[in-house]
Amino acid sequence: MGSVYLRGNTIWFRVKKRNGRWLSVRSAFKVGSEANAFKALKVMEDEEAAEEAIDPGGEGPLTVRKYATQWRESRKSEVDSWRNDESRLRLYVLPEIGDMLMRDVRARHIRDLIRKLRQRTRRVRKNKIAAKLAPRTIYNCYALLSAMFRDAAVDGVIEASPCILRSSHLGPKVDADPYWRSKAHYSRAELVSLISDSRIALDHRVLWAMMGIGGLRPGEAFGLRIREVTWEVEPLGTMMIVTSHKKGRTKTNVSRPVPIHPALALILRKWLDSGWEEKMGRPPTPEDLIIPLPATTKGEAGRMRTNSRTLKTLHADLDVLGFASRRVQDLRHTMITLSRTDGADKDKLRRVTHQPPKEVIEGYTHVDWPVVCAEVMKLKLDLQPRPPPPSSDERAPVVSDEYVEAETGFATSLATDALRKSRSPENLSAFGASLERGVGDLNP
Repeated sequence: MGSVYLRGNTIWFRVKKRNGRWLSVRSAFKVGSEANAFKALKVMEDEEAAEEAIDPGGEGPLTVRKYATQWRESRKSEVDSWRNDESRLRLYVLPEIGDMLMRDVRARHIRDLIRKLRQRTRRVRKNKIAAKLAPRTIYNCYALLSAMFRDAAVDGVIEASPCILRSSHLGPKVDADPYWRSKAHYSRAELVSLISDSRIALDHRVLWAMMGIGGLRPGEAFGLRIREVTWEVEPLGTMMIVTSHKKGRTKTNVSRPVPIHPALALILRKWLDSGWEEKMGRPPTPEDLIIPLPATTKGEAGRMRTNSRTLKTLHADLDVLGFASRRVQDLRHTMITLSRTDGADKDKLRRVTHQPPKEVIEGYTHVDWPVVCAEVMKLKLDLQPRPPPPSSDERAPVVSDEYVEAETGFATSLATDALRKSRSPENLSAFGASLERGVGDLNP
């Protein structure tokens, strides 16, 4: 318990620190302001108690570095982006304010940090030139700081968060490269190559198809289990999306059924019928992930894939095909872009890819399953093979053996009534067998 005493006309505090020592602190209060002085002393005592709760038995005052260490540990169970948070703290925040006391950080310190980041440059490996940090990186760092200091205020470590900057302090929220967004999707031919080229591993093709044809988010594709796929639904099978990564819920906290496009059904059934067992060395069970890490991955067979590893896998596959590097998320962009190009209604398609708009009337609107399936089936993909590539071009696309030339084009037949009758598992298997024999009739 601290105390208040006078030295001349000035009020002083005597406070017991966490290391057991008593510290005398000169306050800004004069004689006659004893009530305000006692309030300030109570705030100091509360901060000391909060620091002890955050860092029990710790030596010295609570710095930004100390608080950030325990805070990012707690984030691991709360958000999927904790690795990104850890990197931003290590690279951008802690080198600047890590040694400051949490209670000493003011809005001006946050402003000065953001100013430095806006002037900071990074080295682009491929071009070996210096470039400024992307504006979105600045915003992400500020969002991280806001979350951390907000939690510190809730914990009682500080009285109020210093993150009160305006958008003028942060700068414009624009793309670092003004050209990349227009290229942030794959062409139809590139998507077909990613899901059919025999040089790409089958489990990779399934993963790219789930996002590029099914429109799943990466985390939703990683967390999808075999029991959540149903083939008996009319007129198309369904993938019930209930989780992203290991969270047990989706990004929007809303589960949604996703129709299985006929092209995706063909690839997915081949994978589940034989490819999964060949890759994992055992038959799949309903509780297994559809695309777990393969048995060739030391110590991690059957585990869920991660964003960082999947990005490296995608870039390796794109390099094999001779395509430009893009993001994993761009596969989902491609599905939506190509579907709308082929005539899909955006409001109906949204029922497949996103949560409905937060409008009262949308909560009372239910779209029939056949209507949603009809929008999905508008996406046209030509899986017919091309002539063998010239021997001089080793990167030319090579369509996998399961997609042999057919008399009837796969793309032009997707929306026919005959295909609507061929959605059962038996008929899909018969259709796959007919493709392997070179017969492209979609009527089994």
